[in-house]
Amino acid sequence: MSTSVDMHPVPMVRRRLERATWLVFGSIAVPTAICLIAIIRGLPWQILLVLPLVLGAVAVLRKPVVGLYTLFAAALVIPVEPLGFPDSFTDNIPFFSNLSGGASLNVSGLGITPAEILMSITLLGVIGSINVSRVSWPTGRLMAAYAVFGLTVVIGEINGLSHGGDFKLSLWELRPLVYAFFAFTMGTFLLKDRNQLKILLAILILGEIFMGFTGFFRYFVTLERTVANAIPILAHEDSYLLSLFVLAVAIGLVWFRRPSVFGLLVFTPIVIIALVENHRRSGTGALALEILAVLVIAFYLEPAYRKTLAWVGVFLVIGGVAFTIVFWNQQYGALAELIRPVKSMIDPNARDLSSDIYRIAETANLRLTYRSSPFFGIGFGHPYYVVYKQAGVQKYDPLWNIIPHNNLLWIPMRMGAIGLIAFWGLMTAAIVEAIYVAKSVNDRFVRAAMVFTLAAMLGLLFNAYYDISLANYRDAIVVGVMLAIISRGVALAKAEPAKQNQVVTERAAVDAG
Repeated sequence: MSTSVDMHPVPMVRRRLERATWLVFGSIAVPTAICLIAIIRGLPWQILLVLPLVLGAVAVLRKPVVGLYTLFAAALVIPVEPLGFPDSFTDNIPFFSNLSGGASLNVSGLGITPAEILMSITLLGVIGSINVSRVSWPTGRLMAAYAVFGLTVVIGEINGLSHGGDFKLSLWELRPLVYAFFAFTMGTFLLKDRNQLKILLAILILGEIFMGFTGFFRYFVTLERTVANAIPILAHEDSYLLSLFVLAVAIGLVWFRRPSVFGLLVFTPIVIIALVENHRRSGTGALALEILAVLVIAFYLEPAYRKTLAWVGVFLVIGGVAFTIVFWNQQYGALAELIRPVKSMIDPNARDLSSDIYRIAETANLRLTYRSSPFFGIGFGHPYYVVYKQAGVQKYDPLWNIIPHNNLLWIPMRMGAIGLIAFWGLMTAAIVEAIYVAKSVNDRFVRAAMVFTLAAMLGLLFNAYYDISLANYRDAIVVGVMLAIISRGVALAKAEPAKQNQVVTERAAVDAG
């Protein structure tokens, strides 16, 4: 049996080396030439961004999953609003800001953001990759549940505009919901095998290590530990995103226990310090719930680990109680922040008490607004009714009475009972599907990924009750990707054996030649 030269591994390796050489040469020579021309001509430095942006767009069009990776990475590390710290160079990356000149919360002018441009290019790449003779639509058990929720969002928009809602204000509310649905839909299209899951995991780990070091440096060096318990050192949503790193490490310790996992323990204290010094009780509480969920789920899924997990649970409970008692009177620093979520329920300080009063008033106002239209809600584009005074945020949040902190009540307030049922139907479907996949597949990595997404979803819902999560661009993108992973769980577990069989077949063909 003879095979063509293309099947022989030596010419294939030679051609790949040649292409890699030209790629490396081009990636060095072309930007260098552009820099020299810019320096000689005195052109603005922004001209240097043209080539990488064009090359990036071409790469996304040719391989759309790169667009999903980029969007996921940006959601992990780029703040929605500039933070204003002298070391915050990410303030100069307006990924979520309007190109029309306004920041993302500048209600006076709604434009398109670089994030939306990336999404559009990714969508074009996906459309271009579809075989017109055999159209491949997104698949997965969550697609129907997400479609129902999307329909209720459309009904909420029509309902709001039909009785005088502000279209521009409604778009600010719809943006994060669209971002989440885009990330979910593209994920169901593009996630084909476990290697892509590993890439997403690597992006998550590297991104949150970066954010952990950023917060650590900002607290100890830039601010010289002068922020006490008043000023967040990162964006609000970063507390939840940082908790995902600790969650990933905890899952790695349960299911893998490899040197690479133990190596991540070196970065865990840095990430935890950044998380607690960001002064968001909801983020710390979300982390505690996520770890608890991992212990419970692992105890259910892994009978061989039950004794160890039980001892770990006992140790965490006893250690947590002892830690809280010993450091109960600690006023400042990371130790105080660790017990602050518990202490604030019994003996809140002035800041926590003010925050609690605001959220009590907000919750009461949201419930009153919901009762005015319990079936369909008031729709998007309307301020919610403010009967109980909410003081302290109007001066820096122009959307304070449009997008409340309590995002779980934001859903029924806008879309009524039908939106509430559709949303919790989607969340329940995701939880049930994640448990089903984790229990039924033999692939340990996919099983661990299901546990991660399940625990992360529970943490997100906890965080959404106290702080803006569902209506936050970054959290929305992350939750969309996680829902896509859950939806594709069974297919990803089945894809790996099929891929291995294909590789074995190709190697056998080469050997036979």
